[in-house]
Amino acid sequence: MDQCNLTSKFHTAFHDNDTHDIEATDIGTTLYHTCETVDIYVNDYNYGDNGRAGWWECHRWYMNVADCDQGHVHINTFYDSYTQNEALSLMCEEVAHAFGLEHRTSTAPSCMSQQWDELHLDSHDRGHLNDKY
Repeated sequence: MDQCNLTSKFHTAFHDNDTHDIEATDIGTTLYHTCETVDIYVNDYNYGDNGRAGWWECHRWYMNVADCDQGHVHINTFYDSYTQNEALSLMCEEVAHAFGLEHRTSTAPSCMSQQWDELHLDSHDRGHLNDKY
């Protein structure tokens, strides 16, 4: 994963996500700070009032349309009234999308349940990542 040109708030959120959520799974990550082409590229930028705080965009599909081989996490700083916890929750959700997780409709204590007060993946989501990778 490459975190390139992140503002301080999202730089902290990115590293917290890697430490608490990704390292706790079977996924191995190497973090770059060089803006090189890597599997997952993360940046924040003012994309304007587009109604999206963040999103995942696949750039290259791996063999089939079910797995993304390379893509980009976008964090929209236009809505930069995020608290640090909201930044953590947003980064957790978007990076989890990059690894193939979908939103959950439950109120489980996971950032994938789309609740701003949930900062990390729960054991259910980590299990899905471990099954996939």
